[in-house]
Amino acid sequence: MAKRKSQRKPIVRKLIEPFATEFDCPYCGRAKSCHVNLDRSCNTGRIECQKCFIWFQMTTTYLTAPIDVYMEWMDAFEESEGYLE
Repeated sequence: MAKRKSQRKPIVRKLIEPFATEFDCPYCGRAKSCHVNLDRSCNTGRIECQKCFIWFQMTTTYLTAPIDVYMEWMDAFEESEGYLE
């Protein structure tokens, strides 16, 4: 007698979550009002608050993610306000 072929289990692919592009504004305190735009052709990253119109721009590389632009903005904000401990 021949052995039955076993059924193959379907391949389960993990969904990759996209990077967050909306963050909280440190100036006005609104939740998810800052949007990050990465311009790969000009190697610039820009974050702008939609409520208080504060913006920050930095140079980027091909490895830069939106969270990197936000964290650089937060570092610059803390330095300008004197929050470093």
